Amino acid sequence: MKRQNEVLQLYKSRIEEEREIARDLMQQISALDTINDPAVRFKMKPMDEFSGDLVAAARTPDGRLHLLFADGTGHGLNAALSVTPLAQLFYQMTRKGFDITSIASEMNQRVRSYLPLPRYVAAVLVSIETSMLPMQHRRTIRVWNGGCPPATLFHIDGGGIHHFRSRHLPMGVVGRDAFDSSVEYFESADQSMQLLLCSDGLTELALDSGVQLGDSGLLYLQDAPDERFDSLLILIDEALKNSSPVDDISLMLVDLTRRQEDAAPEASLADTVKSYLDDLQDQDDWSFSLILTAAQLRRLDTVPLLLNVASQFEEAHLDGKLFVVLAELFNNVLDHGLLKLDSKLKNETNGMEMYFEERASRLASLGQGKIEIRLEILQYGQNGGIRIRIHDSGSGFDHARPGFNDEHAKHGRGITLLRSLCSRLEYQGDGSEVIALLPL
Repeated sequence: MKRQNEVLQLYKSRIEEEREIARDLMQQISALDTINDPAVRFKMKPMDEFSGDLVAAARTPDGRLHLLFADGTGHGLNAALSVTPLAQLFYQMTRKGFDITSIASEMNQRVRSYLPLPRYVAAVLVSIETSMLPMQHRRTIRVWNGGCPPATLFHIDGGGIHHFRSRHLPMGVVGRDAFDSSVEYFESADQSMQLLLCSDGLTELALDSGVQLGDSGLLYLQDAPDERFDSLLILIDEALKNSSPVDDISLMLVDLTRRQEDAAPEASLADTVKSYLDDLQDQDDWSFSLILTAAQLRRLDTVPLLLNVASQFEEAHLDGKLFVVLAELFNNVLDHGLLKLDSKLKNETNGMEMYFEERASRLASLGQGKIEIRLEILQYGQNGGIRIRIHDSGSGFDHARPGFNDEHAKHGRGITLLRSLCSRLEYQGDGSEVIALLPL
C-alpha cells in the first residue's frame, strides 16, 4: 500500500509539473502580458484551468489598432491548444502592417492545417483607424466576425450604436478558395464611443432574475465610461455567486474616446533613418525597384512587403509615416489607375462597404496591368529623404478635379494627408505616375 501511494504521489507530481509547464508555455505564446494599450481593457474567467478563449491587441506601423477575439471549440486544454497558435500569427502580421482581411485568411489556413473538423475556432478581428489629417478625428472601424457574439459599438452614455454581427463561418471550416475575408465597415466622427467584444460564455450567463447578460444587459449600463468595465466584472461576479462558470468567459472593452496618438508607435522616422544616413558618408545611396503584375496584385498584400524591404535595407524600425505614405500612394494608383474605382461611391449609404466590395471584385478579376515601384534613400546636404516613385500601366486618374481634396467628404482626403507629410508630391501626365519625397 505504501508503495502504491508513493507511485500515485509521483504520478500526481509529474502531472502537476507538466500542467505548470503547459501554463507557462501558453502564457508566453498567447502574450497576454503584451496587451498594454491604454485604450484596451480585458478580463478572462476560464471554466477550467486553461481557457479556450484568446484575446490580443496590437498596433500596425501606422497606428491602426488591431484586436483579436477567438473562441476554440470545447473547453480546457484542448480548446486552449486550438487558439493559442493564432496569437503569434496575429502579432507578426499586425506588426508588419497587414490588413485584417489578410490576417483572417492566413488564420483560417493555419486553423485548417492543424485542427481537424469538427473542431474549429470562432473569431472576431477588428481594425480601428483614426484620420491623421489635422483637425480631423474621423474613425473607421472594420470587423470580421466568424461565429462569435456581436462586437457592439455604443455611445459612452450606454446607448447602442451598431452591432457587428457574425457574417462568416468560423475559422477552419472551409478552405482558402471558399473562405470569405470581407469585413463590415462603420465610419463616424463621434469620439464618444466604446467597443465591447465578449465570448458566448458571457452572453449566456444568467442572473438569478433570469435576465440574460445579452445586448440589453451589456449595453444600457448607466455607469460612467471609466467605471463601465469594472461594473461589468461586478455583474459577472453577482451572476456566478462564487461558483465556477459553465463556459469560458472573456470580454474586451475598447475606449474610443482616447486619442490615437496616445498609443502611437514609439520610433521616430526622422531619428531612426537619419541615424542610418549618418553612417552612409562613404557609401552610395540605396534604391529598390519592384514590378507587380496583375497576378501578383491579386495575391499580394503589397504595402507590408514594401515596408519590410525598406526596414531590412535600413536595419531600423520605421514609424508610421512611411507606411501611411506608401499605403496612400499605392492604393490610389491601384484603385483609380488600374481598377478605375470612383471614390464618390463612399459618400452613399453604406458606401464604404460597397466601395471595398467592388474593389475586391475588380481586383479578383484583374486580368492585365502592372505597377512599378521604386524606393530610394537620398542624402542632400545635411538632410535626407525617401523618394517614392509609383507608376501604373492604366489610364491614370484626375487627381486635380474639383472636390477631390474635399476634407469633409469621405473620399479624396488621402492626397491632403500626403501633402501634409511629404515635402514634394507630384503627379505626372494623366496621373498614372506619382513621385513623393518624404523628408528625414
